[in-house]
Amino acid sequence: MKKELFCFLFFILSQSLFSQTILGIDVAHHQGVINWQLVSADGKVFAYVKATEGMTYTDPKFITNITNGNSAGLIMGAYHFARPDNNTANQDANNFISVANSYIGNGKLPPALDLEDVEGLPTLDSQFSSTELSNWVEQWLVIVENQTGIKPIIYTTSHYANYLNNSLDSYELWIAKPNTSATSPPTNLGIWNDWKIKQYSWEGSVQGISGFTDLNSFNGSTNDFNDFINAGNINTLDCSNAVELTCGISFSGNNSTDSSNISSYGCNSWTETGPERIHTITPSANGTLTATISNFSGDLDVYILGSCNPSDCLGTVSSSSATYSNAQSGQTYYIVVDSDDGSVSSYDIIIDCPTSGSSEDIVFY
Repeated sequence: MKKELFCFLFFILSQSLFSQTILGIDVAHHQGVINWQLVSADGKVFAYVKATEGMTYTDPKFITNITNGNSAGLIMGAYHFARPDNNTANQDANNFISVANSYIGNGKLPPALDLEDVEGLPTLDSQFSSTELSNWVEQWLVIVENQTGIKPIIYTTSHYANYLNNSLDSYELWIAKPNTSATSPPTNLGIWNDWKIKQYSWEGSVQGISGFTDLNSFNGSTNDFNDFINAGNINTLDCSNAVELTCGISFSGNNSTDSSNISSYGCNSWTETGPERIHTITPSANGTLTATISNFSGDLDVYILGSCNPSDCLGTVSSSSATYSNAQSGQTYYIVVDSDDGSVSSYDIIIDCPTSGSSEDIVFY
């Protein structure tokens, strides 16, 4: 399993590496509409996307960016802009988890905490002692790790890398070093002896993005990158026999198409141990996609995935029903019916898809 995934990632990375430099970007809604296929074609392998800020704010482009980036084959991750000046670490962490949890897991970039000053407001070091700020950061990191099972990474400047205390040096560092090159090692790392990602430009030019964007490079080889995203713990799905659902056709299934027994999903950190049945659906309009199963025995669950990858879980999951509120027209989604207890049961599946020009959903049977 690990060998197969490594070969897949190596193929992607080998198309984009120059002297083994793994390149990426980070974006927010300021970048506007992004053509992620062109970003990939421009040699970018990974991307961090702003998910949240403070205790209430959600970036309006987060779901669109991370979904389309995944579809274009980039390794994606979510970051949170910290606001210790306004909120507790618990409030900030809960906001991030509520928005980004479905996009955190093995095979993705680890969640990141963006710690920097807000332009026009008092600096963090003028409001907090080193110990106070470090405690806030550590509390956020611990809460997110406990909730997601993935250890976060810290993004910050050299100033705060020196200001924070040693309790945080066990977390990987994403260091801001604008106006440098992708390959030059950064200096002045403060409490850290090493770095994982360097943001080497704030005014980069990338195909598929109008205007400036941040450029990043990864510190390590392809093997190191696979370790960083915990690629070895991803299981694979066999989607070769996926059943395509079509409008107006009644369908009853049996969840034994794929017997690979997924041991770890990226769906809400749930563990699944039984055989799977995979379906596909391609909405003709943007909107809410819901998959519901009924008339089954045993313990079955249903998931909506953005690709044939068990870590690419979308939307909310509640046992026999899954909902994704930002489905995109023309994109294929994978509906997985999974058995928790190993049973093989028949079931009926109904998928509500968004439609254009109608207030009612088309129901796929």
